[in-house]
Amino acid sequence: MTDIIKNLDEITKIFNSKKRMAILIFLFDAPLGYTSLLGEFTRRKIKIGSSEIYKHIHFLKAHGYIDKKAKQYLITSKGIKSINIMVELVNTLPEVPKIVYDFGDKK
Repeated sequence: MTDIIKNLDEITKIFNSKKRMAILIFLFDAPLGYTSLLGEFTRRKIKIGSSEIYKHIHFLKAHGYIDKKAKQYLITSKGIKSINIMVELVNTLPEVPKIVYDFGDKK
């Protein structure tokens, strides 16, 4: 748990940014170049400027969520895991779990 607390800033910056998460989702299926990434945002009517895309790409790359090969950006295993966690959270019902306490045998 200490590692989570230590890296909380990075984690919240990823999950708190709709556009960073969108980039990960766009790259989940296939590597894309800058123009294709911009096209994905445009197709979904999400406004984003060139410098903003590069800012998000730089952050995701610096923290190991994506990588770049030639002119293509691709998602790393860390990025894939982030998407899988997000999908799991979205599909989890907000139920209170039943907690059973075991105090051992009382003799």
